Amino acid sequence: MMPRSFTPRATTLALAAGLHLLAALSAPANSPKISSEEATFFETFIRPTLVAECMECHGAEKQKGGLRLDSRPGWEKGGESGPSIVPKDPDASLLLRSIKHLEPDLKMPEKAPKLDDAILQNFTRWIAMGAPDPRDTPPAIATTKPAWPELLAARRSWWSLQPLPAHSALPPPAPNTPPHPVDQFLNSYLAKAGLKPQPAASSEVLVRRLHFLLVGLPPSPEEVRSFLAAHALDPKAALRQRASTLLASPAFGEHWARHWMDLVRYAESHGSEGDPEIPSAYQYRDYLIRAFNADVPLNQLIREHLAGDLLSSPRLSPAGINESRIGPAHLRMAEYGYQPVDSLDDQIKAVDNQLDVVSKAFLGLTVSCARCHDHKFDAISQRDYTALYGVFSSVRPAQLPVESDTQLQLFNKTKLLQLKAEIRSEISTQWLSQLAKLPATLAQAATPPLEKAVAELQTRLQEVNKTLAKAQWATLSAGSPRESPAPYAVWTFREGADDLMGRVRSELIGGATVRDGALVLDGKGAFLKTSPLPEEITERTLEAWLSTSNLEQHGGGVVGIEQIATHAFDSVVYAEKQRRKWLAGSNNHQRTEQTDGPEEAAGNGEKIHVALSYAADGTISVFQNGRLYGKPFKKSSLHTFPAGDSRLLIGLRHTNAGNGFFEGKIEEVRLYTRALSSEEIAASFAGGPLLKSGTVQTSQPSGVETLTAEAATLRAEIERLAPAPTAGAFAKLSASPEHPLHLAYKAAAMSPAAFAAYLPAYKQKSLAKIEAAKTFNAENFKEVWDLSSPQQSAWFNSGPDAAPVSRGDFRVAPAGEDTFSELLPAGLGASALVPQFGGVTMSPDFKITSKSISVRFAATNGAMLRLIPDNYPLGTSSIFPRAIVQRNEAAWSRLDSAYRVNSNAFLELTTPGHQTRRAEVPKGTAPFAAGGTAPFAAGGTAPFAAGDSFF
Repeated sequence: MMPRSFTPRATTLALAAGLHLLAALSAPANSPKISSEEATFFETFIRPTLVAECMECHGAEKQKGGLRLDSRPGWEKGGESGPSIVPKDPDASLLLRSIKHLEPDLKMPEKAPKLDDAILQNFTRWIAMGAPDPRDTPPAIATTKPAWPELLAARRSWWSLQPLPAHSALPPPAPNTPPHPVDQFLNSYLAKAGLKPQPAASSEVLVRRLHFLLVGLPPSPEEVRSFLAAHALDPKAALRQRASTLLASPAFGEHWARHWMDLVRYAESHGSEGDPEIPSAYQYRDYLIRAFNADVPLNQLIREHLAGDLLSSPRLSPAGINESRIGPAHLRMAEYGYQPVDSLDDQIKAVDNQLDVVSKAFLGLTVSCARCHDHKFDAISQRDYTALYGVFSSVRPAQLPVESDTQLQLFNKTKLLQLKAEIRSEISTQWLSQLAKLPATLAQAATPPLEKAVAELQTRLQEVNKTLAKAQWATLSAGSPRESPAPYAVWTFREGADDLMGRVRSELIGGATVRDGALVLDGKGAFLKTSPLPEEITERTLEAWLSTSNLEQHGGGVVGIEQIATHAFDSVVYAEKQRRKWLAGSNNHQRTEQTDGPEEAAGNGEKIHVALSYAADGTISVFQNGRLYGKPFKKSSLHTFPAGDSRLLIGLRHTNAGNGFFEGKIEEVRLYTRALSSEEIAASFAGGPLLKSGTVQTSQPSGVETLTAEAATLRAEIERLAPAPTAGAFAKLSASPEHPLHLAYKAAAMSPAAFAAYLPAYKQKSLAKIEAAKTFNAENFKEVWDLSSPQQSAWFNSGPDAAPVSRGDFRVAPAGEDTFSELLPAGLGASALVPQFGGVTMSPDFKITSKSISVRFAATNGAMLRLIPDNYPLGTSSIFPRAIVQRNEAAWSRLDSAYRVNSNAFLELTTPGHQTRRAEVPKGTAPFAAGGTAPFAAGGTAPFAAGDSFF
């Protein structure tokens, strides 16, 4: 392994001392005495040159001209031309004359350039010393290939690997020549070569050269005329001014960053069959341009390119960008295979490419050639290559935001933590005040509800609501040329954003506006969200009239229904899977297939009609402009959206979908509580939106007030007779003995004697279940990480809001009436403060020795759990065992690792908001210690704790 900071001369001296000691121990008794200084000089300056330049023709296997130079007796004997070295007489030594090219017919080394002047001076000095040589006998092994230590010593003496020497004083400038030191230096060498400088360039040529040099573009005619005028008055001032202007131009960084990008093979895709894009590659390009324009020193740029994510004092831009963190991005610009099946082979190719680029760009050496053998030319051994490979292969690719840590905290973390403490206090006070009502609530829960009477009232309410909807729709659609089915809710955006049927309220978010009878959406954050729907939604149809001027947008939701607690959703989505095609979007594509419809072509504000119908058996039909958009399909059962826990989103695919915003105008939206037939969809499309004829009627028809009053009376009676929501929840506790309020419910529902008899049996049964679970787990599983314990510090968290979560913490709801939806157990979590910030958590390395691995976690907004064999991620390759989940409650996810047994691996959980509690693997799996895991990445790298990274 090459030392981190090696000085060629010091290393060579150490080698020379070792070789001198070996020679002294093996020298025969009659060998000439050589002082330690003479031996050191020979081993340092003479032997390496003889080995590298002479042994191939004058060694043990070949002796051209009868001359052998691999031992002192060999050169003392001389060759066919007589003695090769005359001690203490350099001028008479044929070897020295031949390497100085003083002999017309004998110029050595043969067919090679003349040796460096410093080497010739060393040989002259050596012969003048008496040619001291400790090599008393020829080598025991006859080979033309020198040993690597000897080759390395010779190569390290090259001028290119030596420290820059101090220059002697330059000669005085010649008459009528510029006195600048650079000119003196150049002119002195021109004079030695018998050359004369070219005449000074004309003003026109000078300004063009200056522009091409600094910004890579020719000057404009105006710039040429301006420079000529200034140059005629004061040439130096004109040149200095123009150079300063060009250096201050953004084009300077753009021009010179291109040269740097050529060296590090900048690319915006990975090549190979699929040619996948490199995420945010432009960030690296812009980073280089900013660096050149800011005159960042070379050594700083190199540090950033190798370890920019680990610098204790990173370079920050005025805009709050962590410039240093972007530097290592070039390491991810390697060729990647298309869905490779061998992660280790792909890693070898990628790391070899990284080493090749880094060594050529920053060392001027071709280190990659030493992958299979000691380098044939450079001073790099295969051992050096392997050592560097170990460093580069020990990292984990990842992505991080480029904003500085300060910028990422602009959401005011301190204030949010203070707010959470206040919320916790308020909720605690509220809960304590409700404890007094707990006995009455339990008693109510224990009282059997009047189920039959409530069911009859609910049936009557449904009939009244249907009659009321028809009456309202008849009035609203009076101006429509054709009769169309009555929806459950409708938005026309003529006078506001609320549902015209009066069932739900609406809220405009993110800059969404209602203008000229349409909901205007920018595709960046604008959408409409309704209040919770008061009724359960099973069968349904979603329908919308819209227009867009951006047919190339991707993944935006037009209208959808979403379950608030779990974010399960069904939505009309544009171009999520295929360009310009509509589909029925759903959470994790559980109810999604790309139907074979035509690409959307209605641009420039043309009106488009889309609809989705969901039948009771789970069949989903997609419609475009009144016609089926491909064949109906059935992928899973129909998802039910509960009353009070569902809402409509217009202009957004689902909550926290970063690219789920629709860009365009939505003229009308309708929600039906049944699956419309193809004929009904066609009739609705033919009738058009309500505002088409401008005849929407808003006056209430006869009988509507009576029906509205009757519905209100029925709802009040149902609420009086039916158990309260909390009571209804408590009523289910009898089927859940593990619930902490189970015994309280039983105590309220049973007589004292019955409860006293129930309690011992309940205790015995519960303890037996606990012991059985412990025994089963002990026999079948081995717990490797309990992330609720202090051991969680061994895991790596990446992201502005990824950190350990304490028991009893909670996530504040970003909007709506609820303050929070759940209390969190202890573990690792992300987005505990801000739902927009996700995170990545990764385990230490471990060896897979079992056929499956299970992790228990919750993922409110969706998460992907992956097993990374060979410690090398392959993007989102499907060959890695993975689980994609979305759930509020923690549950186990099992990864099949049978194919990966005996591989080194780590676990990775990526999510916009996640929490990990515990990870278990079947018995026999021993976790590896963490270490050597500071990952490089496109767009940034994941920062690990001090001591866990290799720099």
